[in-house]
Amino acid sequence: MILMMGAFHIEKNFLSAIGKFTRQSGAEEILAKAEVCNRGTANKVLGPSPDYYQALRAHEVLNESMTSVYFDSFEDWCVRQGYDADHGEILEDILQNTNNAGMP
Repeated sequence: MILMMGAFHIEKNFLSAIGKFTRQSGAEEILAKAEVCNRGTANKVLGPSPDYYQALRAHEVLNESMTSVYFDSFEDWCVRQGYDADHGEILEDILQNTNNAGMP
């Protein structure tokens, strides 16, 4: 007989593993400032055995906040490079430069 974890337990372990890596990176502060939960609850959610739904919500908020920071940095970079607000032009230029550099 072979025992296998189901999708729920695999996802729960995955959330726990991500929480382990992000726990000391300031993720608790992001969750507290976003008013998702208190700092103590954030430590629990990112801990070794979090509540599934709380952990899922916390990771969704962390993903959105990090994507927002990443996009803001991208826009700042675009301004420094002299592009206007037309992101289509920027992306076409980046893709053209990438293709010319020999990258797939």
